[in-house]
Amino acid sequence: MNLHVDNSHELSRDAMLEKIILLTVSYFCVGTELRFLNNNASAEEPVKAKDKHTDVEKEKKKKKELSEMWHAQALEASARFLPSECPLVAHVITNYQKHHSPALTIIPEDDELTEDLRVVRPLNEVKNDNINYY
Repeated sequence: MNLHVDNSHELSRDAMLEKIILLTVSYFCVGTELRFLNNNASAEEPVKAKDKHTDVEKEKKKKKELSEMWHAQALEASARFLPSECPLVAHVITNYQKHHSPALTIIPEDDELTEDLRVVRPLNEVKNDNINYY
């Protein structure tokens, strides 16, 4: 029985675009569900100031990072392979900017640094130019 199956239609432009769209939507859905789960956990369980660094907070941070990673994967796949005028690309970009923008990160200005900070000054030989290093 010589049964020859021709799968060349799977490599056509439309079939590849469909696969990329399905991949993008899958990544986007996983990221959105993780974000929803994280938001629901935050709403159900208010965190006290003392318990800031507990396992619950670490788990929430991990879910937030995973959500951002999945959204970034969706953004990468859609922006790289789909046309820029595609509504899916615009939606993924807008959603990523809304929920994971670097401008949304909180800068802990009043918290103490846990890392050792060492300031390195240039050697005297390097001070030949007119810049004041003091």
